[in-house]
Amino acid sequence: MLRRGTRLGIPHFLLLLLLGAATGCLGLRVDRVEVPPMVVEGGEAQLECEYDVEGEQLYSVKWYKDDKEFFRFIPADTPSIQVFRLPGVNVDKSRSTNSRVVLHRVSLRSSGKYRCEVSAEAPLFNTDAGGGRLLVVYAPRSDPSISGVHRRYAVGATVRANCTASPSQPTAALTWLVNGREAEASSLLHYPPTITTEGLYTAILGLHFRTVPAHFRYGELRLRCVATVAAGHQRHTTVYVRHGQTPSHPNCGLTDSCDGAPSFHTGSQSGRLLLVCTMGSVAVMVMSLLV
Repeated sequence: MLRRGTRLGIPHFLLLLLLGAATGCLGLRVDRVEVPPMVVEGGEAQLECEYDVEGEQLYSVKWYKDDKEFFRFIPADTPSIQVFRLPGVNVDKSRSTNSRVVLHRVSLRSSGKYRCEVSAEAPLFNTDAGGGRLLVVYAPRSDPSISGVHRRYAVGATVRANCTASPSQPTAALTWLVNGREAEASSLLHYPPTITTEGLYTAILGLHFRTVPAHFRYGELRLRCVATVAAGHQRHTTVYVRHGQTPSHPNCGLTDSCDGAPSFHTGSQSGRLLLVCTMGSVAVMVMSLLV
């Protein structure tokens, strides 16, 4: 037990440092860590780490992905930068510094939680950290496909169609538009996405409604399916069908020629493309009979 008046032998300045560090008044701190929330597969990601040593000497700056170290900067070492191999993490060493790490050729395996950890030198070895989550987006490689649509529909006929998105990561959000307006929720049929062997998701959304005269106000019914992946990446396909007798054959659909096929266009094409059908030959036969 210490007697009254006994000196601890600890320098006053060290006590102040310890007190300051404990209260956050002194010592190193990380001010900002910037991790892009989304990056397109094949692109690059810049990880930023801004810090203030508050008069202390910097010991190290380290970066982790999912708690595994892949980058280290120690100014006292030669070389000062070290990179450790990690699946999905490709560091551009020539463009990386103590405050910025550049990842190039990002892949789906690059997704995860990234953390920057900054430490000061002895005697306190103050450490602070910050981080964020990165999601690598695999955008659809083609426009969504529409199936089950006939060339013609009579008023009162039932439209049954499916929209299937191209594989993506994350799962594409599908939207049906009927004559430019978003389809009512009651007309949508939701299906669980399927997963490819590469870990990509294929979204499917059904559409089911009964036609009314207003659908053919401008002579044709326009059905559009829009696939959106991580806001900013969209593809779409539009189908045009006309007013008339709905084909009775159960297998007549978008790609069948038993009663012709609807015209359509996609997000990567301009104008309309008419699918091959037999309507032209039928018209010739009718004209010859009339003559």
